[in-house]
Amino acid sequence: MNELEAFPILMVDDDASLCKVIVHQLIQEGYTVTSETDPMVARDRIGVEQPAIVLSDLRMPGLSGHAILAHCRAMSPETAVIMMTGYPTVDDAVEAMRVGAFDFLQKPVDRSQLLRVVGKAVEMIKLRQENQALRTMVENYLGLDQMVGQSPAMQRVYAQAKQVAQGNAPVLILGETGTGKELLAKSIHRLGSRAARPFVAINCAAIPADLLESELFGHVKGAFTGAINDRDGRIVSAAGGTLFLDEIGDLPSSLQPKLLRVLQERVVEPIGSSRPVSVDFRLICATHRDLPAMVQTGDFREDLYYRIHVVPIALPALRERREDIAVLFMRFLRDEASRENRAPLEVDPQVLLFLSEQEWRGNVRELENLARRILALNTTGRVVQADLPFYPKNIAALTTLSVAEVALPEEHFNLEQWIDTIIYRALEKNQGNKSKTARYLEISRNTLQYRLDKKGLEPQES
Repeated sequence: MNELEAFPILMVDDDASLCKVIVHQLIQEGYTVTSETDPMVARDRIGVEQPAIVLSDLRMPGLSGHAILAHCRAMSPETAVIMMTGYPTVDDAVEAMRVGAFDFLQKPVDRSQLLRVVGKAVEMIKLRQENQALRTMVENYLGLDQMVGQSPAMQRVYAQAKQVAQGNAPVLILGETGTGKELLAKSIHRLGSRAARPFVAINCAAIPADLLESELFGHVKGAFTGAINDRDGRIVSAAGGTLFLDEIGDLPSSLQPKLLRVLQERVVEPIGSSRPVSVDFRLICATHRDLPAMVQTGDFREDLYYRIHVVPIALPALRERREDIAVLFMRFLRDEASRENRAPLEVDPQVLLFLSEQEWRGNVRELENLARRILALNTTGRVVQADLPFYPKNIAALTTLSVAEVALPEEHFNLEQWIDTIIYRALEKNQGNKSKTARYLEISRNTLQYRLDKKGLEPQES
């Protein structure tokens, strides 16, 4: 079988003679090509046959090329659409590319130009298929794209993300700061049908309100002081791909109606312009805020909330998936060592156990920063508990020395950390038996249980 036969082409043009010429030229090169002079019939065929490439005239009676393109985007998103017209304008070309066309050809179609553009479309499709195969391999190894975690909580996240990735429904990622919301958004984009198109991210909390409007919606020359040129906003830059609005809960109330209009009508009006620009993108939002509460207080529009809250995915805090902490820490150490061209560090097993017991209020980001700090300061090639900045020093002496004999630090003393570490060592000494540990520490079993519940530590008794 000729390799090109695996990429069937459908040509749509009301000019039967032109169809015959172009079909013949492509078949000579080894392509499998069919044609349709009735665009209404072609529309029905696209949904059933899902051709690799559609060559469509822009202006046809009954149904325009733009309508064919929109139908492909909805019913066969993997199809590469190449538009053709005998009356080309810059606006036509820009609009077609903006809403998802692969390329634009002028009639009469030059044979060499036709073969070049179709060949480029085939290469793009092959690359996308190869990337999908690689993503599947990575997904099977890591869980979801580049995300790490085998805990039940993360498996539920992966299942949800895989399910929604191939669609276009808006996704709202919920979770504390540092849990990896942008990484999840990128994974959904890369696993979806828009992976070959841009992923455009903007943090609504990081940009001043007076600049955020221009960043999102763009502006025309002279719209305000300093607007010396026309500029596309991030929404237009995301055409055909994914727009990620991080910290959507911090979007100023003055911009919420404008974003709502974009989502409702799929058009953008740059600042200073009265001409709407059509846009096609997938929306993924993220926030650590309680949006329903903000709706109740009037700080977030209810209609906008329901527009973005179509598929919610809740990312668990790191302390809610403790079984992933050790794996994540080792991954961060390995990646950072690779970036610094250093050999991977060995890690004492007690370090991993101790890390898994911490609260990690900064979540995955805090753990990653710790790995970077440890690698930067390490000179021995091995990580031990004393290398952890929050691990109480001289703890080993507590098993043999009285409190009066322990050397106290000069600047500050964190009693809570010492108590937790003492309890941890006592549990370790008594093989996790809480009754024996309570007697050893000369405290009641209820007091011990209270401390364990407070820290989320529940050891297995032997």
